[in-house]
Order: sequence, then C-alpha cells, then structure tokens
Amino acid sequence: MNRHPQAPAIGLDFGTTNSAIARVVPGGASELASFRADDGPTPTFRSVLYFEEDEDDGRLRVHAGPNAITRYLTSDEKNGRLIQSMKSFLASRLFSATNVMGRTYRLEDLIGELLRPLRLEAEERFGAPIERIVAGRPVNFVGAEGPEDEELAVKRLTASLHNAGFRDVTFEYEPVGAAYH
Repeated sequence: MNRHPQAPAIGLDFGTTNSAIARVVPGGASELASFRADDGPTPTFRSVLYFEEDEDDGRLRVHAGPNAITRYLTSDEKNGRLIQSMKSFLASRLFSATNVMGRTYRLEDLIGELLRPLRLEAEERFGAPIERIVAGRPVNFVGAEGPEDEELAVKRLTASLHNAGFRDVTFEYEPVGAAYH
C-alpha cells in the first residue's frame, strides 16, 4: 500500500558487505545518500553491526555501518561483538536467532538494526522521510535450495525492512537494477 503517492520511491541496495540508498532527482539523475564516517562522507554504508556494553551503565549499545567499524577498531574486543554478512543467512533455516550479550536477536531484528540508521541518515541527507522504497533482491538467495527457501528469504527481508521503518516495500531483482544503472 502506497500511503504517499506523491513521494518518490527511493532505491535501496542492501548488500552483504556494503549498502547504499539513492533517489531520483528532477531531470532523472540519481543521487546517492552519503553517510558520516571518520574519514569524511561516504556513499556506502558498511553492512556490519557492533554490539558493546556501555562502561557507565552496562546497557547494550548497537552501532551500525561506518560507526560500527570505528567502535570495533577503537574498543576492547573482548567487550563487544561484530556481526557481518547478515544477508547471506536470509534463506537459511539454520539461523533463526542469536544471543548477543544476554539478549536474543532474530535475523530480521539484526538487519533492521543495521538498516534503520542507514534510513535515518538518508532522510537527513534528503530532507524528507523515507517510507517507500524499491529494494534490490537476489534472483537466488545464498543457500536457497528451493522455492520455500526463497520465500523465507523474501519474508525475512521484508520484515527486516519494516523493522527499519520502511513501510512500503517493492522488490526488484538485482540484475535488473544493475542494468538500469
């Protein structure tokens, strides 16, 4: 359901290693969102999470993208956990959840934790809320052995995108998106 028919769709490339988000600007050109990183703005958002316990109050802190890399490299490794390549597990029935420092996270929760800050930074860059997206999806998800696994992967990816705050999601096969580029 499209709640904002006048709002343009935003393109999302959720990748195993990096993710990106773009919009079409007047005249038909695309504009990539940029994300804050230690060495300046970057058009890609690393597809990683880093969890650490706050030294002052013991609360669990979740860092995503470039911030996750920075926190991982500057923190005491034994007090944190780095999670990457989440997209690779979307079709796997073996990975349903994991325990991170005493808290259980489903795969859809982890991916939502990754994509929410990506969405928020893109909204800041574009100056408008982003609820409607066209997201790339593999023709065949990694590890999928049949249609049931593909269906599971799409269901999980949809839930992940909703967890990140995207309300209206359309999928496009990644090779088609690459052909448009």
